[in-house]
Amino acid sequence: MRTASRWLLPLLRYLLAALLIVAALSKLHYPLIFARDVQNFQVVGPLLSRWIALWLPVLEVLLALLLIRGRWIETGLAMVAGLMLIFFLAVLQAFARGIDLNCGCFGGLAEQRIGWGKLLENLFLLIVSFFTWRWQIRCTKKPL
Repeated sequence: MRTASRWLLPLLRYLLAALLIVAALSKLHYPLIFARDVQNFQVVGPLLSRWIALWLPVLEVLLALLLIRGRWIETGLAMVAGLMLIFFLAVLQAFARGIDLNCGCFGGLAEQRIGWGKLLENLFLLIVSFFTWRWQIRCTKKPL
């Protein structure tokens, strides 16, 4: 592994893990607010929004623990990139449809309205998570 890979790759993993933990804990602390925020995207109904509000934070914590622990890193990073893609597409569709809502990214911790800033933030996180995943694969690939 190259020198930058030795410190930068774990740093990116830990930063993504920290982001997931903060987001998950705020959603777990305010589950009803998060369920309402999920439903406001107008993609799923009330029952599924409550189910998402219950289980998404659990998934975020589990993925963060994988990244911190260093187990199944490639799988964890792939799933984080997949989550970031889903989040980006959810924000994009709401933005494109002109739906004015709180994204719910950090539950009741902070109100973040959908707009260009939130769209670019989600795109940035998608790119970072995707390239961290690809970089991890490239660094751990064993020669034949």
